[in-house]
Amino acid sequence: MTSNEIGNLSDREALAEMRAYENHIRTESASLNLTVEHADRMKAKNDAFEASLDAWDAVQLEEDAKSQAKKTGRKEAVGEYRVQRNMSYADTSITDRALAAAGFPPRDKVKTASAAPTTAPVGWIDFGRRKHVIYFRDSATPDSEAKPKGVRGCEIHRYIGDAPPASEDDFKWVVTDSDSPYVAFYDMELAGKKVWYMLRWVSNGGETGEWSETIEATVNG
Repeated sequence: MTSNEIGNLSDREALAEMRAYENHIRTESASLNLTVEHADRMKAKNDAFEASLDAWDAVQLEEDAKSQAKKTGRKEAVGEYRVQRNMSYADTSITDRALAAAGFPPRDKVKTASAAPTTAPVGWIDFGRRKHVIYFRDSATPDSEAKPKGVRGCEIHRYIGDAPPASEDDFKWVVTDSDSPYVAFYDMELAGKKVWYMLRWVSNGGETGEWSETIEATVNG
């Protein structure tokens, strides 16, 4: 790694390079026209940089947790709203006028079957410290955030291991998410592990569509 390239590295990668340099000049300072005092100065700068990185990561993890809590809170509140709305719809003695007064649309007089999705999601991942931010859109409309008509959400399945999964059966369901993105958090013990994800749409009636392409990611420590 040259000094010109270090500016293109991530913060943690740059710190690792500068730690290696710090350790090198502690024993080889004379060959570089430097002294042990230069190694001490480099260590002090690296220590301060690492402390600021740790503080920033803590803020990011807290913000991510709050964002996910908000998202979960909305899902749970909307879910309860829909349960209660469906209870009202189930009572045929309740008029459309009463439903409208509660903010509910009138009953659908024509029932249509919920077909299986005909497209697959496309997904990509933003990396953070011990987290993956998983974005998904429909393969037919990748420039739009809208889900396909009749789709309840995106099923996210994953496999964690040292080698790629042997088949789709190795993947385990994580969540059905109705709103991109989904944030997956990982414990420190999984740092460095590989994670493979597969996604698919699920309709309002529970029918599932085709699998997405496999997405591979590493858990950053």
